[in-house]
Amino acid sequence: MKIDHLKFKIEAMTRKAEKKQKDKSYVPKEFKWNPFLNLDNQAKKIPKRIIFALLFCLVSLFFLQKQNRLNNQKTLGLQTQLQADQKRVYEWEQIVVENPNYRDGWLQISALYAKIGNIDKAREALWRAKIIDPNNEIIPFLEKLLEE
Repeated sequence: MKIDHLKFKIEAMTRKAEKKQKDKSYVPKEFKWNPFLNLDNQAKKIPKRIIFALLFCLVSLFFLQKQNRLNNQKTLGLQTQLQADQKRVYEWEQIVVENPNYRDGWLQISALYAKIGNIDKAREALWRAKIIDPNNEIIPFLEKLLEE
């Protein structure tokens, strides 16, 4: 009896499969792979420490990017200021070429060269101003700045 019953089930399954193959509208179900299928619910949950670490990394990257933009703006501003100072040095040099005994022109050139960072030229311009007016009260102040 059991064997007959099993044979009947096998024949029914075979007929069903043959019918599906004959039926053109049959579309097999799409198989979706799930790597977490065999994990229990506790293993599926991401630990809070990992979430906080990822969140910390994202926030840190945001602030680093913001700081980098600010540094780029500062660099651009410094380059613009340096170009402006170099232009002012050139203009003052043109003035002292026309009037070599203009003490304030030499003092301006000395201060601008010191600001740019060219200490040797700043000392030379200060020396020329000192030759023109050795008693000027600004000259000792600039000399102290150039010694540092």
